[in-house]
Amino acid sequence: MEQKGVERYGLEILGIIRKYMAENQLERPEITDMLISSGNSDDTVRQRKTKLQKEAEKQEKEAEKEKRRRRRKIRSWLAMKCSVRE
Repeated sequence: MEQKGVERYGLEILGIIRKYMAENQLERPEITDMLISSGNSDDTVRQRKTKLQKEAEKQEKEAEKEKRRRRRKIRSWLAMKCSVRE
């Protein structure tokens, strides 16, 4: 019986993804279950997607802030080192 792509390559692909995440210091995203009620299910799903998008945007902004902080520290350190030499 022939294996499907996921069964055949799943662990290999997962390993590649984990390696990429480790190299780029990325955190594993939180996996949430989405319950769809029989009522206003479209609104519920849309609200949850919006909430997840906002959370993702917030994390991206925090990551950018951290990158800027690191750059500033490096620049100030380099400026200090250069001024000490002179």
